[in-house]
Amino acid sequence: MRHLFSTPFRSEPEPVIFDHEEVARAFIGRLTGLVDELDHAATVLRADAPATARHMALVSQQMAALALTALETWPTTHRP
Repeated sequence: MRHLFSTPFRSEPEPVIFDHEEVARAFIGRLTGLVDELDHAATVLRADAPATARHMALVSQQMAALALTALETWPTTHRP
């Protein structure tokens, strides 16, 4: 399945076509990277700023849940 995106702000529309699986992999990959960075930051801040570390850990858990939900519910393409 391919998606066609264009912007209404250009005088001449230049459509951009994304492969469905590429978009899904890029989204989940970036979100996973964000979760890793938040976990690392929470670990570093645990001694100096425990409230901030707890908050970052909570945000990290929420982002991980979002990535898992996206992975489970993203429509699959039918391959021949």
